[in-house]
Amino acid sequence: MSSNKRGYLLTSPDNLVSSAHKKLTVTEASTMDGGASGFLSNHGGNSSDNAFWSALESLLDRKLINVAKKDDLAGMHTKIIGLQNENKQLRSELSQMQNKFEMLDRASKRGNVSVRGLKSRNVSEALRDFGALCAKLTTSPVEVRDVTYIKKPNVFIFELCDRKLVDVLLKQRKKLKGSNVFIQRDYTACERARRYKLRQLGKELSRDAENAKVRMGEFSVFVNDRPFQLSDGNIVARCQSDAEMLTAVLEKCKDKYSVVVAANIGNESTEGTLYETSDAAPVG
Repeated sequence: MSSNKRGYLLTSPDNLVSSAHKKLTVTEASTMDGGASGFLSNHGGNSSDNAFWSALESLLDRKLINVAKKDDLAGMHTKIIGLQNENKQLRSELSQMQNKFEMLDRASKRGNVSVRGLKSRNVSEALRDFGALCAKLTTSPVEVRDVTYIKKPNVFIFELCDRKLVDVLLKQRKKLKGSNVFIQRDYTACERARRYKLRQLGKELSRDAENAKVRMGEFSVFVNDRPFQLSDGNIVARCQSDAEMLTAVLEKCKDKYSVVVAANIGNESTEGTLYETSDAAPVG
């Protein structure tokens, strides 16, 4: 502790206390001409005090040189908002590109059929067995452009020369019931994931809803011949009466679902796979 000729008492590095005990902070002193050391020099501070405050000022200058100022923070906020908007735009463009790729993928598979359950061990045997299968389903000649074998889950993909024959074969596939051979469209990965979730829902409804008739459409589950779809974890009904009917059915289910109403969910045929014979359900 030291004093000067004018009565100022240096009690700590943080404060200057006058004889009237008025506190003067380092920040306040530093804003004066010459900073804290200049203040002491102008008011009779000794050389050791001046040296101390000069050293403290230098230390603070070095420590605070990279501290963001108000203008800097405002600029950073502007940049962050800009980056968020750019990220949102990129996500939107990515979603659009994914939708386009999905559409292209669907278009490329439009003339394909997927067949599971053939005993064929190679492509030539698969072509022979597929020809025999087609003869049971249609009298029209079926020409195959290409064959792809997927080892797991033992599926052959046949690309037909005439895309119209895909619908012809699919409409007659009920003739294959009991043969352990299943034919369906060649779905995209997104379509397979969608169908898988629908099948899980259909199996649960069939198990827990004793008096409900549950069928699987292509992209809908039919409960008592009324179509329902899945969207963002919700079951989508076509009208309020359908929603009320399904809500009553779902009360017996272990898993809880919410039912929402949307007018345009498609008009698929009620011809589908009964879940009482789920072993014959096509695997998507």
